[in-house]
Amino acid sequence: MEGVILGGAAFAGFIVVDVKYVYREIGKPIIGYMSKYSDMDTTMKAPRNHFPA
Repeated sequence: MEGVILGGAAFAGFIVVDVKYVYREIGKPIIGYMSKYSDMDTTMKAPRNHFPA
């Protein structure tokens, strides 16, 4: 079975592709990966700076 591999589908630790939507549209398995780990401290601080707790 063919599938789709999304390399670099994350930005600042957040996946920016709606993989469920893409799967529903094309009917093929979706695999997303990042080549590097995100800086989790910075990743978790970002939403806290913009959204109240």
